[in-house]
Amino acid sequence: MKNITLAIVIAVFLLVSGSYLYLGTQARRIDGWKRNVRGSALVAGGLTYTLNYTQQQELLTILNKSKKVRAPKSSYKPGTIESILIYHFNKEDPLELIPAAYDLSLFKVNSHYIQIHQPKDLKILLELAYNK
Repeated sequence: MKNITLAIVIAVFLLVSGSYLYLGTQARRIDGWKRNVRGSALVAGGLTYTLNYTQQQELLTILNKSKKVRAPKSSYKPGTIESILIYHFNKEDPLELIPAAYDLSLFKVNSHYIQIHQPKDLKILLELAYNK
């Protein structure tokens, strides 16, 4: 009887701790973009455009849905949108996202690539930022 009770307690503990670890890693992934964000900007046509608060929140929401992917096999020359800059309070240099696909579905971030879940929404958001 004690063995069965002990086995049930251990099983419940493993389920709860596994769920906690899973949720903890998901929260870190999402918070990675938002934590200590001071501002964001768009570099287009050689000029830098600062995103307003609403645009910045939409940008971060779109980026939160992105996923890390392997490097593309072909190279890409940037179009009008050259990069997205995310400034953090605790870092001097901004995080730079460089487009790696014409439709803005793929970006190079540091040494890895991310795939954007909603590239059309991102393109509309960014075009509104510099077509004022």
